[in-house]
Amino acid sequence: MTSWLNKSAGGRLTTGANSFAAGVQHANFLSVLRDHWSWRETFFMNTIATNRIFLILVFAGAIFAGNGEARATSRGARLIVQRAPNFGNDRVVQLWIDRRKVAEIPRDQHYEGFVPGGHHTLGVLSLPNTESRQPTAIGLTLRSGRTYIFTATWDSVRGTVLKRSTSASDTTAVKMPR
Repeated sequence: MTSWLNKSAGGRLTTGANSFAAGVQHANFLSVLRDHWSWRETFFMNTIATNRIFLILVFAGAIFAGNGEARATSRGARLIVQRAPNFGNDRVVQLWIDRRKVAEIPRDQHYEGFVPGGHHTLGVLSLPNTESRQPTAIGLTLRSGRTYIFTATWDSVRGTVLKRSTSASDTTAVKMPR
């Protein structure tokens, strides 16, 4: 029998015949340890993967679900321009924002759109313009995330004018030309 030194699973030094038993115990211990680490490793990796998926879903939900105010703020101020009910059946209100024509509003319709926050000029003109009037304009500062409602009315001296309103009428939005 050869004699060699071997460290058993309990940490004792063994020699000779006891070394075989110690080696078997050591191998069993390593097998159990390997299985134990394998289970922990798998659990740890599955936990990391689960956490990553969970975080991705949370961020996606935050981005896509976001509250309405946050989305409205990023789009600017909401602007609604409607016609007074007694404006006339044969008349169309032409709306200009910052000297750019954005809509022609017929009876039972309104303009609704988003305008960047800041100072803007709104202009309106009644069509047909048989008296060759100039558009009447108002300057205003819009704040992102807020809603501004105006009603186009007729003034015998100035023509078509915009007045601030507190509510929008139940009409159809004007189809915007592309």
